[in-house]
Formats: sequence, structure tokens, C-alpha cells
Amino acid sequence: MRPAKSVRVSQRQPTACQGSPATECSRRKIRCDKQSPCSRCTRLSKTCTRELVHITKAFSAHRDELQFLQALLGELRTAANVDGAVSNICRRIDQLEHGPKTASPSGTKNNAPAPGPSQAATPTPVPAAGGSLAVDVDDDDDAPATLALVGKVTNGEGDADVRPSAADIGVGEYDANLAQSPSMFQDVELLAWGRRVTDCYPHRDCSCPLVRSYAELASINADPRWPALQGFQVTLPPAARLPVGQARHLMRFHMDYVFWHHNAFHTSTFLAQCERFWASGTVCHPLWAALYLSVTSVSLWTALNAESPSASSDVTEGAARAHFQAMLQTLYDCNFLQQLSLFSIQAVVISTRVAHNLGYSDLNATMVSACIRIAHCLGIHKIGPDHDRQAGDVPVADWYKTLEAEVGRRCWAQLVIQDHFQMPFTDTYMIHPWHYKTELPSNRNDDDMVIRDGNVATKSSYVRTLARIASLMPPLLDGLGPIRKRRPLSSIYKHILATDEALRHLVRTSPPFLLHQSPHDDQSHVWLPLARKSLAITVADKIILIHRPVLLQSFQSSQFQRTRQTCVAAAMTILREHGALAGGVSVSIWTHSAFCVTAAMVVGLELLYRSNHTDAEAQNLRQAMLKTSARLRSRNCDVIAERGAVLIDTILATEEELVVKIMRTEFSTSTIRELQQDVIDGMIKSHQLMARFLVLSSDDYSFGEPSSANFHNDGPDGSLDQGGGHECYNLSEVDVDSWFSDIFYADGNYGVPENL
Repeated sequence: MRPAKSVRVSQRQPTACQGSPATECSRRKIRCDKQSPCSRCTRLSKTCTRELVHITKAFSAHRDELQFLQALLGELRTAANVDGAVSNICRRIDQLEHGPKTASPSGTKNNAPAPGPSQAATPTPVPAAGGSLAVDVDDDDDAPATLALVGKVTNGEGDADVRPSAADIGVGEYDANLAQSPSMFQDVELLAWGRRVTDCYPHRDCSCPLVRSYAELASINADPRWPALQGFQVTLPPAARLPVGQARHLMRFHMDYVFWHHNAFHTSTFLAQCERFWASGTVCHPLWAALYLSVTSVSLWTALNAESPSASSDVTEGAARAHFQAMLQTLYDCNFLQQLSLFSIQAVVISTRVAHNLGYSDLNATMVSACIRIAHCLGIHKIGPDHDRQAGDVPVADWYKTLEAEVGRRCWAQLVIQDHFQMPFTDTYMIHPWHYKTELPSNRNDDDMVIRDGNVATKSSYVRTLARIASLMPPLLDGLGPIRKRRPLSSIYKHILATDEALRHLVRTSPPFLLHQSPHDDQSHVWLPLARKSLAITVADKIILIHRPVLLQSFQSSQFQRTRQTCVAAAMTILREHGALAGGVSVSIWTHSAFCVTAAMVVGLELLYRSNHTDAEAQNLRQAMLKTSARLRSRNCDVIAERGAVLIDTILATEEELVVKIMRTEFSTSTIRELQQDVIDGMIKSHQLMARFLVLSSDDYSFGEPSSANFHNDGPDGSLDQGGGHECYNLSEVDVDSWFSDIFYADGNYGVPENL
């Protein structure tokens, strides 16, 4: 496209006035002050205009956009009712060819086309002079921080170009190119650093394939006909090799009973890669083997503790550990911290389901943190919205792009969940909600990738619900105040109760099939009863997590009685549902035994701080702890379960010692409460609980290194007296508080307090 001959070509926009022949400054040889409008035209009440020229620099910089807009304009002129769109495009073409217009004074005419209806109706916020995004924080401690955009807003009148003018930003001439793509220069700088951070994931319609490594692109790619696809021969360690038949059986077991818990890959794509590996021993990249070994280790460990007929019967206790260690070795051998790959992220987030139980909790935490940075480098935190995500059919041309972007969202969701739920261990988190724009995974089935309604069960449903719960954790921690100077305890407690209510609201809006039995869904999805039980245990654990900042104080002061009642009831829910799982659902997830540790601590505090240790309520608590200990000891290859059983033994022994010590002390009836609290506080401050725990556990394992010993101990597998779990939570008949009452306060000894 060439500039029109009727318009002069210039390197810059003229600034001298060009009015009517009778008043034009230049023709009358009167020096124009080059203001807009100029002072002479203002004094004479004349129209002040400037000559329109084609800016060579602007034309060269925007040649492609101009050609596109000209072609689009020709198409729109043939359609009906597109006057507004045509006007907008004309204005944009004029702006690109001639540069931005200067503002016209009130009562004068503007040579630019009038703004279309959309411009007049919708204000457009832009940064002000020298301004940018600003954080607006209310002085009130209880008010959350908000993000405000500081800038000018057009009202649809006058000049349609609302970007800062030359006078606003204090430069001689405002170039439209300055505001177009501020990241273009940054991209060049990052390339010089050897970095590539963009928001074009999955990198199909960009120049990233020219600069990104094969390890990155191969891990993202889902197209088996990708021209750049390579084959690598991989040989697994002998201890991690499985017969093809057993491997296929484990994969089917994983897809049926475990995949719903992480949803970190696309099943059809992964199974096709598995078939290629089983047939030829070749993979698209060596790091894919880490993903494969992560899946097999989790499957082996889950099958080892399952009673389902789908579980493999010839699984040995050392197999899960061998596959996990082979996964670690593969990551190290492939230098996964330098050879960035989505496979590494998938391997780590999936292996979380076995790492803690094998005794690698700290290792898992550090590897998740590393994977967060890998995800940043890959651009997974900046995956844009899929504009076709609500379409009934995904176009064939966009199938793989949609699939790859969705897998990226799933992996990012797992990183967010695991990062935010680690807060109790470190009092910090790495992923700030302001610093990513990737949305939740869609509610899709992997076979057709069509968006389903949120109330339709898919294997993404549980992860989506868990991610929403995890979103409460950063505001919870931030609301406590700086770690060096926490807010007053009264403000903290008010914040905790607000977060508790927010969690209840999330549960209220959760998919109904995750809250109550649905015969049709349960028959179609074998994993759904397990997911329902797991959600009950998880929600109870998060209730305790929310109240954790004042948990100990709630047993020492009646000011926090609500926290004490809520947390004890939540802990009993965990123990009760754990017993129901042992007697009903045939598959167990790693969190089932892990969250029993939290529950045991809460019930232990209740036993220690009780004023009566011999009533029926105390007996029920003690019996629940004993039966939980027996179930935990029956677990196979589960370090957390073994330590949880030792913790229960420690608490019960400490309670017995406490009762004996009080009985041997002279006191009056009026001082028994103060005496008991002083004794307990002294035990905690002197670390007697920790010392007793270490003594009892010294023969079972070493804290410095995970034990490779057999953790299986035969023992009774009883269920709690409370009668098992509660499956029927019909949201059409009860509200969320009633549901929480059923699940948290089913034991008659823990009635719902009036203020709950």
C-alpha cells in the first residue's frame, strides 16, 4: 500500500497553523507560536488546523497493520449495520498514517472521524502523565488492598485519542510507537540475558520456536505429527522396569482412581506416548521418563494401600520407592533446572501424592518451588483466556492449541494449590494472586475437550474446587499483618472468622455431586465416592488451617471458644471419615493419612486441656484416637501414617502423665483449672511432648533420612463408633451450615454452638 499522491509525505507532523487563506499564519508571514490552537486563531475566534501529511516513520512501522485494516475495511463496507466499526477503523487508519491528532479547543471542529458508538459509551482508562498502575491501600487494617488504575478517561467527546499528549509527558513530539508495544525492546534485552519470558503460551503463533529449546517445545506439544518431533531411546533402571501388561494395568488404575486428584496431563496424549514407549523404548524427550515414573510410583503406592480389585495384586512395598527414586535420578541426569520442560513440572506435582508419605516432604517442597520458577520461564502463569472455550465444538485447526493451553492451566493450578497449602509450614507463599493471569482449568472431559457446565462431573471438577479453596490462603496470611509485627489479636480473630465464612460460602457453591450421593454420577464415575470423601476430609483440614493462628490460644482462653469447638469438631470429622474410608471406599489417597496428623494434634489438645478426663466425652475422644492409630499402623510404606500413630501414642501417654501429676498435687477445687493449665503450658514450653515423641519414634525411623524399612504392621482395622461418613448432603434441602453441622458435628458430644 502506497501513500496517496494528494497528501504530502513528511518525516514529522507540521506544527504550524494552517487555517483559511485569509487567516493562515504562514501565508501572512506571521510566525505561528505552534500551540494548539495557536494564540492568533484563538484571539480571532478562527478554526485552527494543521496540514495532514503521511508520516514516513509511522507508515513504515505500521505497514502490516495498515494493510490488514484496509482489507478489513473493504469487507465491512459490503456488510450491513457496521457504520460504527467502519468509523473506528477509518479513525485508526488515519491515526497510523498521519500520527496522533492534537486536541481541538471547545467549539472548533476536529478533522478526525467522529468516534463510533462504542467509544462514546465506554470510558477507556489509560495511564496518566508519567503514571502507572498504583496500589491503593486503605488505612483501615481490616480493608483489603486494591489495585487502582490511575489515568485519564475519555468521555466520548472531542479527540478520540486519549493517550497522553506531548505536553502531558513533557517531550517535544509524541510518537505513537512509544505506547504500542513496550515489551518489544524488553524482549531483545531478555534475549541478551538468555531469557525468554512471554505471554504467548503454548507458543504456536509466535516466534518462540526460534529461541526456545526443544525440551520446552516437546513437553508442551500434543501433536504426534509435529515436524520437529524427535525420538530418544530410554532405558529405565532395573528396579523401575515393569512388564508391559502390568504397566498398562497400573495406568488404567491411575486413570480411574488417581487422575481426578491432579488432572495434570491430557490422558489420551499421555497414554499414546506410553504405548510408543512400551513398543519401541523411544520417547519425545528423556524428561518424559520422569513424568512416566512419577505416575507409576504414585500408582504403585496407591495400589499398595488399596483393596480395589482394579489394584495390582503383585505390588511390592519397595516398588513405589524405587520408581520415585528413579524419577528423581532422571530429573537430575537430565539437568531439569537448566533444561526447562513441562514434563518436570508434571512429574513433581504428581509425585506430591507419594513424596510426603515416603518421607521426602522437604524435598518435595523445594522441588515445587523450583517448578514454580520453571513455569514462569515457560510462560504458564500468563496463559490468556481461550476465546473459543465456550464453543460447542473446538475447531480442528485449534484443537492442539486448545489442548496444550488447557494442560498448562492444569499444571499451573496444581502449583498454586500446592504452594498455597504449604503456608502452615513456612508462613509464606511464592505465587501472589496479582502476579499471574492464568485462569482455572475448564470443566472438560479429555475425550472431546468440550466445556461442560460446572454442575456436570468431570475429572477436572475436584481440582477446580480445590483451587478455589486454595485462593483463600494468601488473603488469610496477608491479613495477619507483617511477620515482624502481627496485627492485634482481636483484628486477627475477626479476619479468621471472615475467612471461615468465605470457606463456607465456597462449599455452598461447590458442585452438588461432590457434596452428596448421586447414583447416576457414581455409576458413571468410579472415582466420585472417593473424591467426595476426600473433599470432606480436606475441607475439615482447611477449617483447622484457617483457625491455626489462634488454635493454641483457643484452648487457653474462652475468648476463642468458637475456634476450639469448630476445630475439635473438624478434627473428629477427619478421624471419622478416615474410618469410613477404611471400611468402605477401597482406595486411599495420601492426604487421608496425612491429615490425620493434624486431627490428632487438635484432639490431643482437647484431651490435655479438658477439665474432666473420665467422662463419656473424653472416652470417645480417646477411643477415636486409638482406632485411628491402629489404622495408621496398618498402612503400607507410609512414613506419615507411622509417625501419626507415634504422635497419638505420645499424646495419650502425656495425658495420662498429666492426670497422674494433677492427682498427686494438693489443690483446692477452685484452682484445679489454673493448675492444669500451668502444668500443660509447662510441658509445651519445656518441649516434653517433642522429647517423648522422639523417644517413642527412635526405633522406627530416622528423621534425617527416610527409612527403607517395611512400614507395614498388622493391626486391628476398626471403624469409629460414630457410624461412618455422611454421604447424603442434598443441597436442595439443606443450606451449607446444615451440611457443615452434619459433617463437623455429627457426634452428639459436639453440638453446634449457638453462635456458629
